[in-house]
Amino acid sequence: MPVATPPPVAHAAGAGRLDRAIVRQINAVRARAGLASVSPSRRLRRLARHHTLDMLRHDSFSHDGDGTTFAQRIRARVHYLKLGETLALMPRHTSARSVVRAWMHSPPHRAVLLDPAYRRVGVAGANGSMGNGAACVITADFATRR
Repeated sequence: MPVATPPPVAHAAGAGRLDRAIVRQINAVRARAGLASVSPSRRLRRLARHHTLDMLRHDSFSHDGDGTTFAQRIRARVHYLKLGETLALMPRHTSARSVVRAWMHSPPHRAVLLDPAYRRVGVAGANGSMGNGAACVITADFATRR
């Protein structure tokens, strides 16, 4: 019996560059609001990357994934006091400024970006297919150390 394989996921060569630019844009909006910067976290970036690729593999745009909720997924792998997550579904060739601008125009996403408790962030974007079209999917996981 043939085994179904998930749709291919294209790993964007420039994803690392986009990820770093998104962190810079997040810190720019935090600075304008008088908040401390968030520091990039490799561990949170790995978790964000896993979730981004999982969404693309399963053609599902959601905070929940791989059979778990967002909080379960993060807390099973790291120990932080407070967690937050923002997701973006953007056109394939997007800019960091466009991503952060979209988050800032959404009150729940804006609240996460401007939460003064957050000190760490992991951002991961990847190009692939979502629905019937090409897309760039981005996950940003925020945390405060215990």
